[in-house]
Amino acid sequence: MRRRLIIVIILIFSIFSFWFLFKEFTTAKQFDGNLLKVDDGFVVVRGTFVDSKQISLSKDLTDLKIYIDGETMIKRVAIKIPNTTEMFVIDSLPKEETVVDLETMKNDFLNNTIGLTARIKKTYLNKYMTEEITYRTPIFSQPRP
Repeated sequence: MRRRLIIVIILIFSIFSFWFLFKEFTTAKQFDGNLLKVDDGFVVVRGTFVDSKQISLSKDLTDLKIYIDGETMIKRVAIKIPNTTEMFVIDSLPKEETVVDLETMKNDFLNNTIGLTARIKKTYLNKYMTEEITYRTPIFSQPRP
């Protein structure tokens, strides 16, 4: 009886340890910036990253490139974080518009009517641990002259 209890305790501890080590960690970050330009295939904005506690993560203004894959309809969007070589694919676009016309999105950026909320999954540690980061870009103001 005592031996079974010890085995059950070890099993429960093992399952808890596995869950703790390989669960998904979520960090909310926000990119607050101005639209620089809408170019062929991507949108470039400049601004500052802040975390969920509204603490600035970058002292200088940084450029964030939003790449849009799709000729007429948006199929996939990815962003490139400054000072990294990695591209993060956005796996969830705003729920209000599931199918967004590419030209409409570009015009919305130019006319200050769109913000972008997206979840980016970064996989590391042999694909078992995933860091989910939520980036939210508020409505952009026009580029400064």
